[in-house]
Amino acid sequence: MEKVSKKIVEVRQVPITSNILRTVLTIAGLIFAIISAIMMLTIVLFIPGIFGVLIGLVVAILSAPKTPVNCPYCLTENKATFKAKSFKCDGCAETVPIRWKDESKWTSWSAWRRKKDDKKEA
Repeated sequence: MEKVSKKIVEVRQVPITSNILRTVLTIAGLIFAIISAIMMLTIVLFIPGIFGVLIGLVVAILSAPKTPVNCPYCLTENKATFKAKSFKCDGCAETVPIRWKDESKWTSWSAWRRKKDDKKEA
């Protein structure tokens, strides 16, 4: 049996602030879900709290930031959710795995410390 290798797409991480509306909606949905979870602690607000948690999580998931990705098979531009492991192409219906490249120099504490150490040596 032949094993078919899938092409892995390398995608550069887009800063979260690149699509500010989606980021704000995601944060608002999470805050709404947290407040609704606190409401569920009371007997009177338990049922509205359940609906609030569900609505908040749906808003947060649907408005998660997306990154444009080109399919290597048909070159159709698709939108992949932030940190997704794969996406399904709209053009050829192929599932394509994603490898995220982290090119940001400000993503770790070691990068911040290394930058300060470089200034001290100069």
